[in-house]
Amino acid sequence: MTSQNEIVLELSDALKQKEIVTSYIANLKTSHFTIELNHKYDKKVINSPIQSDNWQKTIKTLAEELKRMYINQDHITMLCDTADDNSSKILNQIFDEGSESKSQAKTLVEVVEKKSDLLFQDQYGAPCIKIEVDDHHEIMFIQNSKFKNYLSKLYFDATRGQVVCQDIQNDVIRILTARALFEGQTKDLNLRVAWAKQNEEIHYDLTDSKWRCVQVTKEGWSIIPHQKDTLFTRFNQKAQVQPDHDYPNDIFDKFLDLMHIYDPERRIMNKVWIISVFIPEFPHTIDIHLGEKGSLKSTLCRYKKRLIDPDKIELLTIPKDKSEFVQQLYHNYLAIYENVRHIPPWFSDEVCRAITGAGTSKRGLYTNDEDVIYNYKRCIGVNGVNNVLTESDVLDRSILEEFDRLTPEQRREEADVDIDFEVMRPKLLGYIFDIMVKVLQIKPTVKLTDLPRMADFAAWGEAIARTLGYEPLEFINIYYSNIGRQNVEAIETNPLAQAIDKFSDMRCEHGKSSCYWYGTTSKALEYLNQVAIQNGIDINSKGWPKAPHWLTRRLRPILSNLREGLGIDVTISIPTSGENKNISTIRILKVAQLAQLAQLIENQAQIEEQDGKAILNSRAINPTPDDIALPETGENRAQFIESRASKASKATFRTSEDPERLNGLNDFSRNYLSQDKKMVFWSKLSDLAKNDGTISSETLQQALTGSCAYSDFRNLLNDAISNGEIDFLVDGSLRMTGK
Repeated sequence: MTSQNEIVLELSDALKQKEIVTSYIANLKTSHFTIELNHKYDKKVINSPIQSDNWQKTIKTLAEELKRMYINQDHITMLCDTADDNSSKILNQIFDEGSESKSQAKTLVEVVEKKSDLLFQDQYGAPCIKIEVDDHHEIMFIQNSKFKNYLSKLYFDATRGQVVCQDIQNDVIRILTARALFEGQTKDLNLRVAWAKQNEEIHYDLTDSKWRCVQVTKEGWSIIPHQKDTLFTRFNQKAQVQPDHDYPNDIFDKFLDLMHIYDPERRIMNKVWIISVFIPEFPHTIDIHLGEKGSLKSTLCRYKKRLIDPDKIELLTIPKDKSEFVQQLYHNYLAIYENVRHIPPWFSDEVCRAITGAGTSKRGLYTNDEDVIYNYKRCIGVNGVNNVLTESDVLDRSILEEFDRLTPEQRREEADVDIDFEVMRPKLLGYIFDIMVKVLQIKPTVKLTDLPRMADFAAWGEAIARTLGYEPLEFINIYYSNIGRQNVEAIETNPLAQAIDKFSDMRCEHGKSSCYWYGTTSKALEYLNQVAIQNGIDINSKGWPKAPHWLTRRLRPILSNLREGLGIDVTISIPTSGENKNISTIRILKVAQLAQLAQLIENQAQIEEQDGKAILNSRAINPTPDDIALPETGENRAQFIESRASKASKATFRTSEDPERLNGLNDFSRNYLSQDKKMVFWSKLSDLAKNDGTISSETLQQALTGSCAYSDFRNLLNDAISNGEIDFLVDGSLRMTGK
């Protein structure tokens, strides 16, 4: 009989030749050996002493591992032949007992392969399978309990009533997981809505039992089975009602009437926002509903959720930690938060990241150090009595809507309102999909030259509004009006903004149109502390800067709100020369006559070419008979565009100032970017100056608000002030020093 030590060496060599063993160590002096088994998807190390009383146990362990790793019969025979008589008996007994388990595993794998045509991992690394269920295909997460239960059903049906062993289930899941991760492709899983870019169409998941979706193209919409190239996942979604092609043309107005929304501006904003959410892949504004109890704000939120993304849980509560918030957004395409009274510190930043598609991380399930990076774009709504989303970044990305409490005559039982809405829902969906068809047709032709921060939403919203029958740029004007309310909201809830407003008022002389202050951040904070205390502003609040370097940090998020809401232009800089060299400084310029400023901005002329015609933007002057068809080609076309640009530019400023000097300012606006900026700046500034080298505050105001190169003008002006080349006088006018 071969010695046990020789058996170990012979066995190890034989297994290594079969590529089952990657390495082995047999130390005959210490009577100890280590064998590392290697399989395509698994590894196992067997470490055992070579002793008579342990040899059979070692062989048994080795055989069980080989059986578990689905080693073929040739390897089993080789193992039995290599071992001694007692070991062979043990091995044969083990593999005979395991033949039933092996048959179960083989049967189950074969059934899965017949039912499935796709193993893959999603964009977050989760193993998935597309598998046939009855008369359709579904997407399942391989490691989810639903798929494990489905494996039991598949085996039960395939074997006519037999039950699969749980260990075999786990083994099959492990193998399918490995194949999905290492052999399958990475494919995006969509939630509720998907943009099929290869065909320029939108797919809306009905989340019904047949796994159908609405396909929206430029030619129309229809209900189809899920497509291979556009995959959807589901969590707690409820089935959507089937959209109806037959509906009254005023179905959307009837829905808004049901919600007691009669104001024209609120009606257009609600229509545009709801339809826009059916169009994915761009940032959508946060829908904020504010109002006292009994104002239907929560009811409208529920119906929006039911219309767009029906779910078992319609309205959410803000969680305590960020991980749960990420989980909520991962499971909801439209997440609406109910009755929000306060928010955790991280909430504002995470909301902004969620709507823009910026990545956010979450610890992987059952892992110690693996983070999952989520890059989703989600739509978010919030309702409450008061607005708690006061951060400037959030307000810039929001639409604010205020609700009034219903009168006793307007109130109805909730069940009756629900019945009316459910009757409307399929017809309203059909209407929305018809609108989307037309939006896809006209969107490429809608060009806007004046866009807010949420530029994509504004552009898509304008296309939706025109499709709904509204006048060109009517929606944009209403949206800008809403942005104005956001600025007011940001200022009223920010103590620093209020203090700067009061500080600027104190610097302005009565009756003057502008005022100016310049100094270090330390001096600015000193003055602002004094102003805040004098005006009852709490300097101990969370948003108040406690040190000069925090002043600049607190200022940057509200610069646009100060400029657009109060006409206060604040500039933060570090001069490279002068007495404040390398010291952080702040400049504050306030235009007090806000009505005049708004009018100047409203009258700015902007030209855009669309449908073969030169038309004026919403902020341009009224059209004249000169707005004729644009010549198609040649010199006449260029002359025509230049002529219209000139007329629009000259119409920008309506004031009693010297026309020659104002024309010079408009020339500066048009030619600024095509010539040396600094040279043009000084040349045109000289043209605007009076004989004594001064420029009135009114002319300066026009230069700051009317120039299409506003930021460049402001930067050069700031540089000139820092270098002592320009002084500001007490009355707000500007004087060239000649340095």
